[in-house]
Amino acid sequence: MPMLTEKVIRKIWGRCIGSTESYISKFNIYLSKEQHEDILKSLTCQKESLLSHLPEGATLSKEQINEIEADIYKALKGQAHKYVLENALPNMKSRLKLLENMLDQLELLKNKIQQGGFRYRTSGKSGWGGADVVVTADASIDAKASHDKIVLISNPRPLTRLMESLRDICKPYLSYANKYAFYGRIANIANHYVTKNGDPGDDQKEMLELILKDVTKNITKDIESFEVCMEQITKDTSG
Repeated sequence: MPMLTEKVIRKIWGRCIGSTESYISKFNIYLSKEQHEDILKSLTCQKESLLSHLPEGATLSKEQINEIEADIYKALKGQAHKYVLENALPNMKSRLKLLENMLDQLELLKNKIQQGGFRYRTSGKSGWGGADVVVTADASIDAKASHDKIVLISNPRPLTRLMESLRDICKPYLSYANKYAFYGRIANIANHYVTKNGDPGDDQKEMLELILKDVTKNITKDIESFEVCMEQITKDTSG
């Protein structure tokens, strides 16, 4: 049977504090660097009190050692959970308000498009270029050479204006991690529409509505998942 030596105790502590830090790291986007460090510092200060009662030198079964480790992790995670509620949850609530406001703005944009109030310049050939997507009327662009998704359309302005509007409205949602998929999906929908229906010319209302519907649906799903996450961390998960 293994002996509970000082080395074994150090390993137990290392695994427990490491697992607790992994738990805290799930909420790093809602914690400042200082808050994260303060939480770890507070937990580390509990090391002596959590380990002082252990029977160093005792011969224990593997099951007994695992039980000791589980108890220490439970105590650490319980405290970590409390700190997350105090520090990360308020930031998560603020973000949720931003996302809900963003959905309201997307609804207003949808109404503008449906009612003919969506304005854009009707002249000029300027288009969109960003996040590996190009919207253009220039048929000479080689998609393979540019490594971008090309949306070739005779009047790029309506689609470009929609993408600009979405870029501005969706700032609370977009990040380096998701912007390529976000704009890439828009390009895919536009290209599918053009392939199926032909170039829409100046009347792109139907295509823009399809794109906006898809964007709103996917963002709504992500917000619902975010709300579930918030609900989960408000519960006692320390057990």
